[in-house]
Amino acid sequence: MPDNVITINDINKLRNYGLHLISIKDKKPVSKRIGKNGTADASWKFSDPERTKFLDYSNEELLKHDLGINHEAGRTLAVDCDCDEAVKFQHLLPDTLTVSSVYNGTPQVRQKIYKLTPDVEEVHESYPKANSIHQQKDGTVIEELAHTQSWIGGGNRFISNDVPPTTLNQKDYDNLRKTVRKVYSLAMFTRLYPKKDTFREEFRLTLAGLLNSETAWSLDEKKSYVKELCKVV
Repeated sequence: MPDNVITINDINKLRNYGLHLISIKDKKPVSKRIGKNGTADASWKFSDPERTKFLDYSNEELLKHDLGINHEAGRTLAVDCDCDEAVKFQHLLPDTLTVSSVYNGTPQVRQKIYKLTPDVEEVHESYPKANSIHQQKDGTVIEELAHTQSWIGGGNRFISNDVPPTTLNQKDYDNLRKTVRKVYSLAMFTRLYPKKDTFREEFRLTLAGLLNSETAWSLDEKKSYVKELCKVV
């Protein structure tokens, strides 16, 4: 099991990566309030009303609890794989700073974190759509976390790929979102894939027809998609 103790060196390094660090307790930001003149009789929490200035945490505050990042403050985005099926396809996402957790004694990728250039219009999105019938039935499969926070260190969380976050421009970001939707569909097809000695051939033929009729992908992209599914199932 990895060492999840957070140090000053970790904090300094992550700040140099351009991350806006926050304290996390019970998976939520540690609340602190400051008024306009720095007083405790707060008029706002985490940011000012215009969301132009965000609360900073001292090294001492960060060392007291688990470590997190404020995505909106740092212009970052996390892609969060929320189920085992989605995790199996996380390698399709661009390489970047990666956060894992220990589940049943085994490390498992949880989030990939990216920096965004100023021109990117980020979207906080989940698949299936939040509060939809499909989400109530299947749970969240994969999310794009843009206007919230992520837990990245302490407890059972640790950084498994310790590199500066990959920076995405608008074109890169659009491609990432396409890949996220691809991972979602692959995860769902993994759940639906027929058992051995049942109707697998019909399933594969139906999938091929679906890719031909519902996507504008090249033949190579369709083949790659099916190959990824077959490697998992």
